[in-house]
Amino acid sequence: MALPSSTTSVSETMARLSSKSGVIATLAIERTTSTVLQHTGTLGAMFSSTTSSSLSASTNTVTSPAEREAPVVMTAEATEEQAFSDFAKMVWNYVNATGELVGNMDAEDELKLLRLRTKKHELVIVPDAKFLFVVVHDVPSA
Repeated sequence: MALPSSTTSVSETMARLSSKSGVIATLAIERTTSTVLQHTGTLGAMFSSTTSSSLSASTNTVTSPAEREAPVVMTAEATEEQAFSDFAKMVWNYVNATGELVGNMDAEDELKLLRLRTKKHELVIVPDAKFLFVVVHDVPSA
């Protein structure tokens, strides 16, 4: 995969990746901060409601008792944005840990591609100096 060097190239890469069959979501993540630059698709099928609630709760900081007691009302769009943000942080941590493993095995080697397959989904992660590209596929039932 040719890796982009500009915002236009990121958009082009995302369009190309999201057009592949079986793709349910794509993400472009800023490499140094884990910020989601762009995403397509939906992650709703990946997370159970309890998982996404606990992820959101663990990443939100509550500072006052009033904030702890106030009901949190999120729209579906806000919930999906939070899911992408939480997912990006998990991917970012995974890539950094794996990169450290590779570096500890051989300091002259580097991480080029990660492929993670579960019963339901497959993630293909391509790290670059500036970006992480993530493609989420549905795994066909056997």
